[in-house]
Amino acid sequence: MPALSRLPADPSLISLAYHHEHPVEAFEFDDTLEVWAVTARIDADVLAEDVAARGDGDDDQEILDAVQDVAVARMSFVRVRMLGPGDPFEAMDAYTGDVSRIGETLPDVGRSEYAPAFEEALSHPVGDLLVMDRAILEPEWRGAGLGPVPAGAAIRRLSQDCTAVACEPGPPTAAR
Repeated sequence: MPALSRLPADPSLISLAYHHEHPVEAFEFDDTLEVWAVTARIDADVLAEDVAARGDGDDDQEILDAVQDVAVARMSFVRVRMLGPGDPFEAMDAYTGDVSRIGETLPDVGRSEYAPAFEEALSHPVGDLLVMDRAILEPEWRGAGLGPVPAGAAIRRLSQDCTAVACEPGPPTAAR
């Protein structure tokens, strides 16, 4: 594991931005699936303040003005409204392959509820399901064990009133 000093910036400066769009008039599964894009980044102003506060000798205003946002990670989540107007399995099946595979496992297709075996594992099996669809850590941030930090923070924020959080584990892939 590389030293934290080899990272592009201080990881304590990372902040998350959440983006969700929906049409005014719901179309197809818009009331059943709520799609969120989350970015983890360090804002240029925050980074410039940190550089100036450390007094690295780089207090030249031109250098501080050249500081740019630092991208850390991109994530996407789907909140499945299990008690919504649409069939949760059909909505998940229509979204992406990973979400569809989770939809084949956790909900009971015939009842539009959670599968009995999954329900038994839950302490309170009533509520939405949050699915982490994608999580991509930028290459320069990899190898320091930081991936779960922004993912966990996003899950904590988006999972309020959810019964469970699910994802389909897959092999790590290079960012595109």
